[in-house]
Amino acid sequence: MTEIAKKEPRRLELDALRGFAALSVLWYHYTTGFGEKFGHADPIWCPFPVGHHGVTLFFMISGFVILMTLDRCKAPMDFVVARFARLYPAYWVAVLLTFAVVSACGLPEREHDVTTLLVNLTMIQGLFRFPNVDGVYWSLLSELLFYGLIWGVVTIGFRKRLNAVFVALIAVGLVFSVAQLYPFVPLSHGMDLLLFRHLHLFFVGIVLYQMRSGMRARHGALLAVCLLAAIVRRTSWLDAGAFSLLAAAVFLASCRRTRLLTVRPLVFFGTISYPLYLLHQYLGYVVIRAGYERGWNGNVSVAAASAIAILVASILTFTIERPANVWLRAKYKQWKAGRSAAPVVEAAIGAPGTTGDCRTPL
Repeated sequence: MTEIAKKEPRRLELDALRGFAALSVLWYHYTTGFGEKFGHADPIWCPFPVGHHGVTLFFMISGFVILMTLDRCKAPMDFVVARFARLYPAYWVAVLLTFAVVSACGLPEREHDVTTLLVNLTMIQGLFRFPNVDGVYWSLLSELLFYGLIWGVVTIGFRKRLNAVFVALIAVGLVFSVAQLYPFVPLSHGMDLLLFRHLHLFFVGIVLYQMRSGMRARHGALLAVCLLAAIVRRTSWLDAGAFSLLAAAVFLASCRRTRLLTVRPLVFFGTISYPLYLLHQYLGYVVIRAGYERGWNGNVSVAAASAIAILVASILTFTIERPANVWLRAKYKQWKAGRSAAPVVEAAIGAPGTTGDCRTPL
């Protein structure tokens, strides 16, 4: 891993896209998703059946940001700590909060025991086929596997061959997709575990990051491979069109050509996007059902669920996610400094014929 001399300024446009993605998934779950699972008592004014593509946008942005993170890390462990500090503290609180709310208020077929709760705290419950405490957690395993793949590729010295590795894996995934058409080939769970189902979405972000210094023919070819994978995996041309539009949005945002995205509300939602994504679904379902039990209009119930989810996500962002991120990184930095200074101290104190120096940094 390398460290760039000067960090690039934060791209507020990408933060805004995160906010848009989180709101899209929220609105999809509260309108279309809730209607399919429980049924709305009243017609909803603005259903958003395409909102599930917000996860597609999240994956693309993750692919873009992961290379930016690598460029700012000196060693593989720096990358691991950065991702852990970013993901786990807010996730743990969201899991516990969702479990408590669902257990106390009830949500049909979505109540779990303590064992499931504890396994969910690892974020890799999908590997053991345990149910998710909240439905949205399925995507976090894909994120972790993607990070693990990146870490492995870089650790073994294949950073310069990253594109080749991803193209090869996407090609294998396409073969598996075709094989799935035959009922005697049970590959679905294995494909999820090997990231074949979503790898092309992360790769789009990687290619877009590489295009910052100028687009070349190979970039177009790599994006075409990703588009082919999207077409093969999706059931409609509408989905493939959404894939293309979202990739274009990430590219424009990365080039700072979408200044309208930097309006404060969208940037704010980008700031709270991770906690909002983590806790909105089942918490919102509980609120909507409670509204119906009290005779509220469906749109009022959806609005109330949205307001509560945004409020709780904001509190979680500024009281847990951000402080924990800063604290963990600071502790890791202190630990690294101590390790690098330890040999110097030992040599100064223990070397024959030396007196040592108490001012030697620890």
